[in-house]
Amino acid sequence: MKKALGASVVACTALALLASGPGAQALAEPAAHVEDLYGQEFVQDGRYVVSDDESSVTVELWGAGGGGARGGAKGSYGRLPGAGGGGGGGGAGGAGGGGGYYVKCLLTGIEPGTRFEVHIGQGGTLDSGPRDPSDVASIYTPGPGGDSWITVGGDTIVSAKGGYGAAGPTHRGTSGSGEQHGSGGQGQHGGPYGPGGGCTDKAGIKYAERLASRDGGSGAWGANGGDGTDGTRYLGIVGSLGRGGDGGKGGDGGVGVGRHGGGGAGGGGYGGLGGVGVWGAKTDGAKGSNGAAGAGAKGSKGANGYAVISAP
Repeated sequence: MKKALGASVVACTALALLASGPGAQALAEPAAHVEDLYGQEFVQDGRYVVSDDESSVTVELWGAGGGGARGGAKGSYGRLPGAGGGGGGGGAGGAGGGGGYYVKCLLTGIEPGTRFEVHIGQGGTLDSGPRDPSDVASIYTPGPGGDSWITVGGDTIVSAKGGYGAAGPTHRGTSGSGEQHGSGGQGQHGGPYGPGGGCTDKAGIKYAERLASRDGGSGAWGANGGDGTDGTRYLGIVGSLGRGGDGGKGGDGGVGVGRHGGGGAGGGGYGGLGGVGVWGAKTDGAKGSNGAAGAGAKGSKGANGYAVISAP
C-alpha cells in the first residue's frame, strides 16, 4: 500500500449487462459516481489506522474480476484417399470473466486509533478452476475473482464480491471424417458479475452509510467457431479439399467500475485444419481474435481488487 491519489473516473456504463446478468434487478442505492479522493490506496492486504483528528472516513472497495476462458481447440482434418478430405471445425471463442462489485461507504463516529484490516481479492486466472483432462487443448476452467473486505476487531464492516469466472472448458471444433466437414465449437456464457457488497455499523462504527454501489458487468459470450467445408470427389478419384472453419472471437471481460475490477478476456478459438488428399494445398481456418479485458485486467486474468480509505 502507499499514499497516493485515489485514481478513479466516472463509472463505465454497462446497461446491457445490467439487464442481462444474473440478479439483474434495479439497484435502490445511488448511482456509482467514482470521485477523485486523496487517501490511502490498497492494492494488496494492509492496515489503516484512524488518526487522532479523524472521526469519520470514506471507503471505496472493489472486488476482483473473474478469469476469462481459453479459446477452443481446432478440429483436425478429414482424409479421403484419391479425393478431397473435409475441413475440421474451428474452436469456439473463450468467454469473458465477470467484473467485481464496487461499493462506497461513509463511516462515522470512529474512535481514534481504530485499526481497519484491509483484505484485497485476487483476480481469477485461466487455470485456477477445475480441469477436464479429456480435452488436453481446452482443459482449463477459469476461476472466480476473490472478494475484498475490511474488518475492525474481526467484524466485517465493508465488503465487495468478486466476479465469477467464465464458463469452461471452451468447446473445441470437431474433426472432419473422410470428405465430411467438422463442426465449429459452440460458445459459452461469460462469468456473471460479483453479486453485491455493503457496509455495516459494527465494532465501534456508530453509523455506516452506503453512498454508492455498482456491479462491474458480466463477461460476454464467446462466439461459435465456424464449420469446416466438405471435400469433394469426381469420378471417385479426384476432388477439392475442404477448408478448415475459422475460430470464434473471444468474449470481452466485464468492464469493471472506474479503473478497477474488470474481468479477464476470452481467448480467440483456433482455426480448424483443412482437409487433405492427393490434390491441392491444405487450407486451415483462421484463429479468432481475443476479447477485450475489463478495467485493470491483464489478458485472461481478472483485475485484482482495490481499496481507497480517506478523510471525507
